[in-house]
Amino acid sequence: MSPPNRKRGGRTTPRLTVTLAPGQREVLEKIAAHNGTTYAHVVRYAIKRFVAENESAQLTLDFPEKA
Repeated sequence: MSPPNRKRGGRTTPRLTVTLAPGQREVLEKIAAHNGTTYAHVVRYAIKRFVAENESAQLTLDFPEKA
C-alpha cells in the first residue's frame, strides 16, 4: 500500500518509496551537503532531469539479466 499523499503548496503530491543500492544514500547525502540541501531534494532534482531528458525519447533501459 502506498503512503498517503502530502499537500505541498495547495496541491496534492504522490509519494514514492524506493530502495537504494548499498552506498547510494551516503553519496546522495554528500551531494546534498555540498549543495546545502537535503538528499530528498537531490533525488527529486535527479528524477526531474532524467524525465526532462528522456520524456520524448524511446528510452531503452539496460537492466542486467537475473541469474
